[in-house]
Amino acid sequence: MHGTFVRGVYGIRRGPAALALAALLALGCDDGDADGEPSPDVGADVTPDAAPLDAQPPAVDMGPDPDLAPPDAAPPPDLGPDMAPDAAPPLGRFGRLDECIDRVLENSSATGAAVAVVEDGAVVHAAGLGHRNDLDETPVEPTTLFRFGSTLKGMTALAVLTEIEAGRLTPDTPVADVLPPLAEHADPRWQALTVHHLLTHQGGLSDYIDIQEPGDPDSVLGEVVESAEFAEAAYFMVDPGTFYNYSNPNFMLAGRVLEVLTDEAYRAAIGRLVFEPLGMQRTMFLPEDVLADGDYAAGVTAGGLPGTTRRVPADEYDSVWVRPAGMGWSSVLDLARYAQYIVDGTVPDAMDDFAAPVAPETWTIWRAAQVPAESFAVINEYAHGLLIHRGFRLGMDYYASDAVGHGGNIPGYTSVLLTVPEMGIGASVLANGDALNNPLEGCLSIALATSEHLPAPAAQPDNRPDPSTFADYVGDYVGGPNIGPMQIRQADDGGLDLTLPAVDDAGIPYDPRLVPIARDMFAMSIQGLQIPLSGIREAEGEPVRYLRTRYFVGARPADEPVEPVEPEEPMDPMEEGMQKRRPTVDVARLRRQLERAAVLAEPAPTTAHPLR
Repeated sequence: MHGTFVRGVYGIRRGPAALALAALLALGCDDGDADGEPSPDVGADVTPDAAPLDAQPPAVDMGPDPDLAPPDAAPPPDLGPDMAPDAAPPLGRFGRLDECIDRVLENSSATGAAVAVVEDGAVVHAAGLGHRNDLDETPVEPTTLFRFGSTLKGMTALAVLTEIEAGRLTPDTPVADVLPPLAEHADPRWQALTVHHLLTHQGGLSDYIDIQEPGDPDSVLGEVVESAEFAEAAYFMVDPGTFYNYSNPNFMLAGRVLEVLTDEAYRAAIGRLVFEPLGMQRTMFLPEDVLADGDYAAGVTAGGLPGTTRRVPADEYDSVWVRPAGMGWSSVLDLARYAQYIVDGTVPDAMDDFAAPVAPETWTIWRAAQVPAESFAVINEYAHGLLIHRGFRLGMDYYASDAVGHGGNIPGYTSVLLTVPEMGIGASVLANGDALNNPLEGCLSIALATSEHLPAPAAQPDNRPDPSTFADYVGDYVGGPNIGPMQIRQADDGGLDLTLPAVDDAGIPYDPRLVPIARDMFAMSIQGLQIPLSGIREAEGEPVRYLRTRYFVGARPADEPVEPVEPEEPMDPMEEGMQKRRPTVDVARLRRQLERAAVLAEPAPTTAHPLR
């Protein structure tokens, strides 16, 4: 065993499987470059392994955009025949769950984890496993604090919805009406951006994130996200409302909207509006508060060097302006209360005087699907800071119940939170290692497989690739300032090949062949990193209009071409002649994004595993 089980049931600017509800949206805030380039948001894209065209895709992938698993990531645990839903696990229902998590720790660089399960309105299991850091043998407790990354996004959305419920804004309120400096930006699309766009990842904004040293005042959130520099870094890849595409700036701006409406710092406003009503007394933001508390786990991260790890002290990094997107600390017991609220609008062991953050009508809107996610190998939709998976598989059986949740991944930490409301069950796992979402989610499937509320199996929807639609992709696309032109051609064997001239010129290696994963979804490999590429249509049966990835988007030339990035220094005559034949692009930005993503990558769902 990796360490001691502690079980109990509770009634910068530069700084450093089972069920596979895979990588529930991670935040991925690894440290940025000196030039302010974004770190990989941990909510990266789904990076499924290649599947044959006649293979049924995995039924659940809980993470808007997970990337490849790091070399030391443990594979999803195979529950085996003794874990069929009607079988009694030899260690007891939750003993097997704890053992599974402990094996994940043994096969990773993480030193500790904590887990909590809520069912039928009560916390039925809570445990700490391993140690809080690599310096002593202090065990993890269910109360131990971990960073929990993008799991916070649903809470930010809930806080903003309290202001909509109070009548201080509407979903269609232009963000620039609340944040007037946005109306002064050169791109008029800043005036078209609405609150609804932000909370559903339909802002069209390029992902931009950075980590700062601790100590910046709360005012930094407004100073950064309302600035012209932020507008340039988080530029529009498409018009707001065009489609879902996960991007942290959406929630940074939402947090600033909350500040202005409440006249409070973000951390104070969300504490009053969400944490206090839900009884989340051990959820906080300031590193100094974490250090003073003492019961916290130090992170373990790859640290930017493949094959190496290092400890991340609690006060090594912070980012005031990233907070609303996922820069917080919590315990699994606090997240169990949040999970129960997702399940049925209450908290564990709720008393008659429980005061929910919002009215039942608003709670229903918060949790309801708003937009197709279209980034996954399975059918997914996005609510308000929550990802909804239409069904899940255990073994060879598919269950039609929705799985709702959101995960997080931030340097040195992994967060998994999932619920199946129809089963009345939810769970949370926190660990102090990078990108462990996939194996930890696999462990949580034990709680589902052994629940007496598991429904009868159902027929699984068919979302397999359709080769007859591949011709819909052929053509030339206009890419953004970090990718340049994009060309898709159909090969003699019927497959699709992608050419990126500017990326070729920059010497960034990529595989031109797109590997079909699901309907209108492919995997592509660029600089050794597998990312999903989705084809977006404006209507069923029409040719693909957009090529969408987390990092770049291409559009059919009917759209206005992206303005070229002006060179900072004069070019020699030969280079100037080349630029007249193609747009100038900043592929160095793409290179930095991909390099960071490879360091802090999220696990890829494996189509070979039977439990997905």
